[in-house]
Amino acid sequence: MPKVRRLKLSDTGGGEDRLSALHDDALIQILIKLRCLAAAARTSVLSRRWRHLWVLLPKLHFYNATDPRRIRSALAAHETPMLQELFVVRQDASSGPTGAWLPIAAHRLSGLLFCHYLSQRVMARRRVALKLSCFESATGIYMRLGFLRLTLPPFGVFARLSLLHLFQLRLHDDYDQNSVNLGEMAHLQRLVLQQFIVYGKDYIASHNHNCALLLWHFECLHNLVITLHCPPDIANKKYLMEDITRVPDVKLLGLGITACGHSFGASLFHVLRMCTAIRRLNLGLIVAPEHEAETVCPSGCICDQPPSWKTRELVLNCLEEVEIFDLKGSEHEISAVNRLFSWAPVLKRMTVNFHYSVTENKAEELCQVLLTFSRPGICMICRMPDMSEKVLCA
Repeated sequence: MPKVRRLKLSDTGGGEDRLSALHDDALIQILIKLRCLAAAARTSVLSRRWRHLWVLLPKLHFYNATDPRRIRSALAAHETPMLQELFVVRQDASSGPTGAWLPIAAHRLSGLLFCHYLSQRVMARRRVALKLSCFESATGIYMRLGFLRLTLPPFGVFARLSLLHLFQLRLHDDYDQNSVNLGEMAHLQRLVLQQFIVYGKDYIASHNHNCALLLWHFECLHNLVITLHCPPDIANKKYLMEDITRVPDVKLLGLGITACGHSFGASLFHVLRMCTAIRRLNLGLIVAPEHEAETVCPSGCICDQPPSWKTRELVLNCLEEVEIFDLKGSEHEISAVNRLFSWAPVLKRMTVNFHYSVTENKAEELCQVLLTFSRPGICMICRMPDMSEKVLCA
């Protein structure tokens, strides 16, 4: 049987391998575009020129990683002094040494950490703790933890951290400020906190209480994002928003609300009355896939309680810009938007993005309704479902 000869780049196309003749910096930029370290490493088979170039990449992406020890080995072999970006999607985090790669990553990273943990073993992942190392030089940390328990480092300072996003974090026991030391985080600019439950049983109240205590840790932030969730069935459940008694001094507030057809005016009022210095409000009306169909509150629904939000005075003297996302035009939504206009005496710009399910005719009608709430000096922009824009002035 004749021997099979491995083809080189120069064997194909009948010409010179000009790609491999490029400078290392150019080849590294090509490998970065692959956004996958495994794919970048496989280019070593192309020719000797490509061999080991992957160890010079300033950005590393690990997808579908099942063995954290391989991530650690790859980081140990990496030759760039400081990493700009590390992206890890970890499969089945319910088994194995979950954070085995974190200590070396903390030593090497000088930029952004993106970490997404996936696990189908619900009970197992409750027993697994992710031991977070101290990323002294990291500027941003995004972690979707899949409800793993998180253990903070016993010492060290996240000195350059300016952005922290912890999603699906599992908190065991109460958040005790005496035993959980987050440090000053003097450079933190944006905090995302998900999610407060608007109505629930007593055992849910402890979840809200822990989240509220975390807010107490910060005096001021440039950007705060909070999500509020109202379950579909709120009969015989308590209004739990009173647990939020203080919000940091913020300039930009992002508020996501999953209302499931209920009124959210009371909870909106509750949050905004603690954020009277905000300059911009992004209000996202989140529609869960299972609640895409239009729902109507049953007669006597408690979702409008307490009703004082409709009449109590609220003055947001610094609020100049509001943007609303996924407006469907329900009675509850329109009532809340109407109050927003009255609460913001210096409002200059109101942008409304309609939900994709809103027809063009309905969007036109809603634009005219919203225009009646506006006043001279406010520029109102309506983004239609087809992404066209209408600029309306009172």
